[in-house]
Amino acid sequence: MADEKSSDFEKIESKDRDIYWDAVVENKVVLLTQLSNGTTVMLTPLQRQMQQLFVSANSLPDKDPKVLVSFSILKERLFISTQLSKTPDGKHFIDTFGDLFRLQRRENFRIVIPEESPIGVFLNQLGDKNVKIKAKVIDLSLGGTFIEFPDPETVVSIGDTLSGIISTDKEIGIQFKGIVKHTREFGPSKKIRAGVYFEKLVGNGLGELNKLIMKYYHKMFSKFSAF
Repeated sequence: MADEKSSDFEKIESKDRDIYWDAVVENKVVLLTQLSNGTTVMLTPLQRQMQQLFVSANSLPDKDPKVLVSFSILKERLFISTQLSKTPDGKHFIDTFGDLFRLQRRENFRIVIPEESPIGVFLNQLGDKNVKIKAKVIDLSLGGTFIEFPDPETVVSIGDTLSGIISTDKEIGIQFKGIVKHTREFGPSKKIRAGVYFEKLVGNGLGELNKLIMKYYHKMFSKFSAF
C-alpha cells in the first residue's frame, strides 16, 4: 500500500521501506545514481547499517547533498532523493531514511517526451520504400514509440514495417525495426501519428533505450521531489 500519489510517482509506506532496502542488499541490486552535477554513476550495495546503505563505485565525490537514486525490484522501479556521504575511514554510503517512491504500475515504462527534447526518430525505410524522414517522438517505452510524421501527406498503414534510428543531438543512435500498430490524424493540420511496436533493437539497443528512458524519469523525479 502507499500513502501518497502523484501522476507518476507513488510513495511507499514507511513501514514497508526496509523490505525494499533489504532486497537491494540481498540481491546486490545496482543503483542508478545521478549526482548533483548531472553525472550518472552505478552504485553497488555492500551492506546496510541502520539507515546507512554502504555502496561502492569507481569514482565518487566525498559527499553530495542531493543525489537521485533509482533501482528495480522485480517489475517495480523505485526512486529516492537522498545524500551521498563518506565515513572518516573512506567508506561511501547513502541515507535510506527518506521517502521512497515507486513509478506507478504499468506494463512498460512509457515516458512522454517533452516538446523541447532533442530526441527524434530518423526513418530510412517505411513499408517497401526507402525514405529519409525525421519523425517527432511523442512518447517512448522499451516496447515501442508513438511518433508524428512531419508531412500530413505521408501514407502510413497499420501493419507497415519500418526501420530507423532513435537519436538525440548528443547520444549514439539506437537502431530498430518495427511495425505500425495504429494510426490517427492529429490537430488542424491532420498530421499522421503512429504507434510503433519494436520488433528488433540492434546490438545493445535495449540497454541504451532503458538508459535514455530512465534519464527522463530522473528529470521528472527531480522536479517532483523538489516540492
